[in-house]
Amino acid sequence: MVELANSIAVDGKTMLPDPLKMGVFAVIRTEHPFTAEDLTGYIGKLGGDGHNFLLHRPYHLVAVEAPISIAAAVLLGQPTGSCAPTPTAECITAAKKDLKAGEVLDGGGGYTVSGLCEKATVARAEKLLPLGLSGGAVLKQDVAKGTAITYGMVEIREDSFVAKLRRMQDELAGDR
Repeated sequence: MVELANSIAVDGKTMLPDPLKMGVFAVIRTEHPFTAEDLTGYIGKLGGDGHNFLLHRPYHLVAVEAPISIAAAVLLGQPTGSCAPTPTAECITAAKKDLKAGEVLDGGGGYTVSGLCEKATVARAEKLLPLGLSGGAVLKQDVAKGTAITYGMVEIREDSFVAKLRRMQDELAGDR
C-alpha cells in the first residue's frame, strides 16, 4: 500500500479535472462485469483500464478512526492494516537543491532532501537510498537538484537504530 495519489494525466504535466486533494481513499479492482457496473453507478470514479474504481472521502476523521482501529487491534485482536508479503514501494531520497560533497543531509522534512515514491524493485536494483536513512548521511559527491540519491553517494550513520532496522528488513526480504 502506498498512501499517495496524484491527479496528473499520463503526460506527467496536465492536471486532471476534479483532482484528488486531501482525504482517505481506496482503489478497488474488479474483472467481474456485474460488480464493475455497480461500482460505476455508485462511485463514478473509473480509472486505469476500466477495471479500477476509486472510493474517496475528502476528509479524514482521525479522532474517530484511530480509536476504532486501536480498539479493534487491542480488544478483538484484529489487524487494521497489514503489509504485503514483500515490499512494493519505497520512499527514496532526492535532492531538493544542488548539494555538495561533504554536506550532511537533514532527512525528510528538512532543507536538503525530499522523498519520492518508487517501485521497490527499481529502488533495490538502482540501490536508491531510503528517505529514512538520509538523516545524518554525509554526501561523498556533489548531487544535482532533483537527482535520486543512491547508497553509493553517501556514508550513512551505521550506528543509527533506523539503519539497524533497515538491515534487518533487507535481510528478511533477501536484499543486499
